[in-house]
Order: sequence, then structure tokens, then C-alpha cells
Amino acid sequence: MTNRGTFIVNGAERVVVSQIHRSPGVIFSNEKDVYSSRIIPYRGSWLEFEIDEKKRLIYTKIDRKKRILGTLFLRAIGYDTREKIVAEFHKGEAVELSDANKTDVENRYLFKDIYDTVDGEKKRILRAGDQLHAHEIDELIQRKITSIELVDLKSEGSLHSEIVLNCFKEEDAKYTSEGLDEPSKEDVLTPIFSVLMPGEMVAIERAEKDLPDMFFSSAQI
Repeated sequence: MTNRGTFIVNGAERVVVSQIHRSPGVIFSNEKDVYSSRIIPYRGSWLEFEIDEKKRLIYTKIDRKKRILGTLFLRAIGYDTREKIVAEFHKGEAVELSDANKTDVENRYLFKDIYDTVDGEKKRILRAGDQLHAHEIDELIQRKITSIELVDLKSEGSLHSEIVLNCFKEEDAKYTSEGLDEPSKEDVLTPIFSVLMPGEMVAIERAEKDLPDMFFSSAQI
């Protein structure tokens, strides 16, 4: 070490600077009305959730890369249906359905899928997370469905926000393949890995395994 505080390394003068390391844990922040939470592990990928107040949506960022719709990330790690996602964030409320209370349930969200017999076969006619409009309520009454389960946004154990439910509308507009009630594995994984590995071909089977391994495998620790 020299009298100026520098070091001689292999005959050359060098300055040694300590690397600043972010402590592992969960960090919450609010910058310009953008609320976010960051999960920093000892080793492995950083995971961040960000709320877009203007669009009323929640997004995910992996390793500070471009943001991904939050529900797509949840589907990719195992919450592959609307029912599973809704149940993680909200509580349900059983409601009787009739002509007398149509206005009470209008614009509310379904907590569970609704099935009925169509052409002799049981089919899903409405999905968890769907918002009920007047014509859909009339159709349910005509089908003699008298009881449904709705999302209770005011329940103590429920998320008091529609940000997750709004993500389903975004899925329908951008990621749900024609004729499917839920996004396919390809619909879910392709936009995620196009962000993680831009320009590379996405092998769905490998991607399906690799993403959960990034966060749940002991090999990453």
C-alpha cells in the first residue's frame, strides 16, 4: 500500500473500492406514485412487483428487466387458473341470484367459475374474475342458476383493490388464444422468456421447468 492509500498490484497502481451489496430481504418503495416491493435473495434472481396506479394493474420484474403482467408470472409458477389466482387474493361471498337483486350483483366479479349444461355437455359459461354485466346476469337467471359466489372486496381477508382482477382483462386482450378460456402455456411463457432471453427461441417444455427453478430450487441457493 502506498502513502496515498492506493495499492501496487502486479506492478500497477490500483485503487480498491468496496462493492456495495444490497442486503437480502423484502423492500417496499414508493417513487412518483409507483408502489413496488422487491424480493432480494441471498443468491438468485431478484423479483419485483410493481403497481401501475394509472392502469390499475400489477406487474412483475425479474432481475430488473422489462415488466411482465403479474398474473402471467403467477400462472408460470403454478397458479394456472383464474380460480387459483382469485382465491389467493380475495375472499368469496355466496349470493342468491334473482330478478329482485340483479342491480346488487351487476358489475361485481365472480369468485368461482360457473358451469352449466350446453348441448348435453357440462361447460364453463363464465370464469372466475369475470365482471358481471346485465345481459350475463339475465342469461344466468334464464339458465335457472339461483346461487353464485362473488368476490368480496370489502372482506377483512380480501385485497381491497381490483388490480389483480383487471389483469385478467389485459390477458384477454393480449395473451389469451382464440377459443380458450385461459391462456395456454405458450401464451404465458413466451412473453416472459422474450424478456428474460430476448432474441432466443423459446422451448416451452424447458421454459416451464426453468422458471420455477429460478425461485424454488435449492440449486439456486
